[in-house]
Amino acid sequence: MAIPQRTRKEYKAPGDAPRFGWDWSDEFAELGDTIASVTNVGTGVTITGETHTDTQNVFRVSGGTASTEASVVSTVTTTGGDTLVAEWKFHITAT
Repeated sequence: MAIPQRTRKEYKAPGDAPRFGWDWSDEFAELGDTIASVTNVGTGVTITGETHTDTQNVFRVSGGTASTEASVVSTVTTTGGDTLVAEWKFHITAT
């Protein structure tokens, strides 16, 4: 199986701090694997509240500058040694 690459886009206001994340249940059911570790890297936003289960990773996104683009890249390493990468892209709105 090819390693899945995911991208999603979302609008976010600078003052909001919503939770985002990824559910890898389908891929892990096929791989017979679970999450060993996750690294989330934010560009143009702040990442807090990072957590993960065997099949999901979740984080809170805050900050950002109005009318700019930002992103969060999640890199998941599985117990079997596979690496999965997913990216949230954000357009930071005026309010």
